Amino acid sequence: MSRLTRRLLKRIGLPEGWLKTFLCCSVSLAASGSLPVVLASPEPAPGRAEPAPSRSELAKLSQAELIRLNNPFDKQYFQLIDALVLKYPHSPELHVQRGLALADCSRWSESLKDLNEALVLDKSLSGSAALHFQSGNCYAGLKQYEKAAREYELSLAKYGTAGADKAEMQNCLLRLAKTYFQLGKREACAKAYYKAAGLTDPFGFSHMEMAENLHKCGYDPEATALLFQLLDIKARENVLMKAAGLVENYGGLKKKMEFLSRSQEKYPRSVGLLDLCLETSERMQDKSKQAYFAGLVKAYMSSPEEKILFEASAMTSRGKDGAALKHLESLKEPLPEGIRQRLASLKGRIYFKQRRYEQALEQLDRLDLYREPREYELLSRATSRFELGKYEGAVQDFNCLIKNFPDSDHLVARAHCFEASSQWLKAIEDFNRVIALGPRKKASFAWYRISQCRKRLGDSAGEIKAIETAMKLEPANYMYSINYGQALADKGDFDAAIITLTRLVKARPDWPMPLAERAKVYKKMGRADLARRDEAAAAGMSGSLARDMGIK
Repeated sequence: MSRLTRRLLKRIGLPEGWLKTFLCCSVSLAASGSLPVVLASPEPAPGRAEPAPSRSELAKLSQAELIRLNNPFDKQYFQLIDALVLKYPHSPELHVQRGLALADCSRWSESLKDLNEALVLDKSLSGSAALHFQSGNCYAGLKQYEKAAREYELSLAKYGTAGADKAEMQNCLLRLAKTYFQLGKREACAKAYYKAAGLTDPFGFSHMEMAENLHKCGYDPEATALLFQLLDIKARENVLMKAAGLVENYGGLKKKMEFLSRSQEKYPRSVGLLDLCLETSERMQDKSKQAYFAGLVKAYMSSPEEKILFEASAMTSRGKDGAALKHLESLKEPLPEGIRQRLASLKGRIYFKQRRYEQALEQLDRLDLYREPREYELLSRATSRFELGKYEGAVQDFNCLIKNFPDSDHLVARAHCFEASSQWLKAIEDFNRVIALGPRKKASFAWYRISQCRKRLGDSAGEIKAIETAMKLEPANYMYSINYGQALADKGDFDAAIITLTRLVKARPDWPMPLAERAKVYKKMGRADLARRDEAAAAGMSGSLARDMGIK
C-alpha cells in the first residue's frame, strides 16, 4: 500500500483492509461539512460470499461523483449509486458513500439510514471519526440534539486518537458547541467554544463570533479572555479595533484599556489604535494614561506635517471625514516624499468612503501598491476602478489582493469584474472557487451568479441547474425562487414557472414581487385577465417594495 493511501486512510479513519484491490477516491466538500470518504472494492469478509462492485462500475460511479462535486444534487450520481446499493446491499463502503452524498443534500433521515447500515455491516467503522461527525450533522439537521451531541463527542474522541488536523477538530467543536446551546447546556457550550478558539485560523476571523456566542451563554469573562487571544496571533489592525468595542461590552473600560494598550504595542504606528487609546484614557479620566498616550502622539508628530496628518487620521477614524479633508488643506508644498505618500493614502481612503471614486483613484494611483501591498488601499482602488468601469485595472488589483490577502470576498469581487466585462467563463471559474471554499451561504450566492452567467452564455439548462442548486442550499432566500420562475418562463415552461411563483405568493403574501413576476408570465401565456389581477394586487400593496419596483 502506498504512503499516500495510508495517509488518506488515516485522515478519514477507515481501516486499511478497504483498499487491498482497487482504490477509487471521491471527495465531497459541500456546505454540510462532510469529510473525505474513500470508495473501494473490498475483499469479501470471512464467511460472506457477497460479490464486490466491478472496476467498470466503480469507474462510472467515480466519473459521476466528479460531476456531483460541482452540483451536489446531480441525478446521474444518485441513479448509479442507488443501482449499485440495490445490487450489492451488503457493501458497507457503498452505504457510506451514498450516506455522505445524501447529507450534502440535507436528506438527513436517508443519510442516517445508510450510515447506520454501514456500521452494522462493518463494525470497524465505529472507529471512524468522519462517520460519527456526519451522523451528528444528520441528527442536528433533524433537531435531535441529544443524539447529535453524543455523535460529535464520539467524533472528537476518535479525532483525538487519530491525530486529526486542527481544522477538523475545530469544526467538530463548533458544531458541538451549537448543539449544547440548543440543549441549554451553556457551560458545556462555553467550554467547547473556548477550546475551539485555540484551534482557530491564524488571523482570528472566528474569535469575535465565538466571543459573541460566549456572551450569549452568559460567560463574559471567558468571552473577554477569548478576545485577548487575538493579541497572540496575527490579527490585523482593523480586527483589533473592532474587538476593542466588544472587550468594553464584556469586560468594561479597564479591560478595553488593557486590550488597546497591548494592541498599540503590536501596531505602534497605527493612528486609529493610538487615537482609541487616547480617547479611552480620557473617558476613564486616567491622567497617567492620558499623559502616556499624549506623549506617544507627540513623538508621532516629529514635524508640523506629521501633526496635521495624525490629527486628520484621528478625525476620519471618528467619522469626521469632511473635517479631516479640510484640515489636510493646511499642508503646504513642497512636501517630503514620505509625507506625500501618506497624504495620498489618507485622501484616497477618505474619498473612497465618500464614494468619490475618481478622486479616490487619482490619489491611490500615486501609491506603488504592487510593490508594497496594503489591503485596504488595494481594495479601495480596485473597487473605485470597478465603479468607474475600468475592469482590467480592477482585475489586476484583485489579483494582487487574492495573492497577498487570501479571502473569498476578493474572489467574488473579481468574478463581478469578469461579469461586468462579459468574461462569463472566467467569472464562473472564480465562483466555483468560492463554492469550494464555502460556507453554504456564500456557496449558494455563487451558484446564483453562475446561473446568471449561464444565462448570458445562452445555456438555459445550465442556468436552471445552477439556480436549483442555489435554492436547495439556501431555501429561505426567496429571490432565488423569483429567478427560478423567470428562468423557467424564459425557457417556455410557463406552467412550471406559474407553480414556482404561486408557491412564493403563498409563502410571502406581503411581497409584491412574486405577483408582479407572475403577471409577466400570464401575459406571455396570453392570460391578460389573470395578469391584470396580479398587477392590481401588487399595486395595492402599501409597502415600499412596490414603489421601489415601480409598480403603480
